Amino acid sequence: MDVYASAEMASEITDVANGGISPYDPYYNAVVNWLCTEHANGDAELYRARYVGLSGTVTNEMGLKEMYWLDIPPDEPGWIFRAGMGDPNRMRPPVTPVVHNKIDSESYTTNVRMTVFMQITNDVDATKECRPPDHLRGLEPGSKSYDSESGVVYTGSPNWTSVTFKVTGALQNGYANDTWVPLRWFVFGPDSFGAPHTPDEYTATIEIDDPFTKSSPAYSEGWYDYPGTPVFYSWTIDESRKPQSTEMLKKDSTYEY
Repeated sequence: MDVYASAEMASEITDVANGGISPYDPYYNAVVNWLCTEHANGDAELYRARYVGLSGTVTNEMGLKEMYWLDIPPDEPGWIFRAGMGDPNRMRPPVTPVVHNKIDSESYTTNVRMTVFMQITNDVDATKECRPPDHLRGLEPGSKSYDSESGVVYTGSPNWTSVTFKVTGALQNGYANDTWVPLRWFVFGPDSFGAPHTPDEYTATIEIDDPFTKSSPAYSEGWYDYPGTPVFYSWTIDESRKPQSTEMLKKDSTYEY
C-alpha cells in the first residue's frame, strides 16, 4: 500500500510538472494535494478547461493552477470557463460612470460600475453542473473562500492566503497603458453571482471608487496627476499584487450612499 500511494503521488507530481507549475511555485503543494485527494482517478488523462468569451469564441486553454483556483475538474473532458465584462445578452454596457454627491459636501465623484459574467459549464456532457464560480482556492491545501459542506464563508483579509478576483484599470496616459492597477479585490461565495434561469444569470454588478480620488487604490499610483484621462477596465483572477482589502463578492457589490 505504501508503494502504491507513492506511485500515485509520483504520477500527480508529474502531472503538475507537465502542467507548467514549478516545484518552487507557492501553489505547487496545494495543486498536488488537490489532484491526489479530490481528482485522483488512476492514470486518467488530465484535461485542460478552455476560456470562452461572451461571443462564444475559445480564447485559450486554462492552466492547471487556474483550474485549481476555480475548482474545475481536471479529470473530465469538456469543461469551459465562459466569462467576460458585461452580460451575455448585451442588455447592459460593461462599464458605466455613476456620479455621486459626497455626504455633507458639494464635491462630486464619478464612480464606475461594471457587469461581470462568469459561468463554469461542460460542452460535452449536458448532465454536468452549469454554475457560476462559488469559491476560490487558496495557498493551503484544501483552503477555499467558501465551504459548501459546513457553510463557512471565509470573508478574506489582506493576509488571507488565496488568489483573488480583481477589478483592474489601466490609465491611458501615453506611457503606462499596459500597467494594470487593481482597484478592488474579492473572493467568491455562493451568492456572488446571479442564480440560474434569472435575468441576471451568472452576473455580478461591481462598483469601484472614482480612480482619481484619494479613496481609490489608483491614487497612490499617481493617477491624481491625470484627472479625466481615459481608463481601460478589466478583471483578472491571479495571485499577484496582494490585496489592500478583500471582500466577499456579492451579486450586487455596488456602494450604498
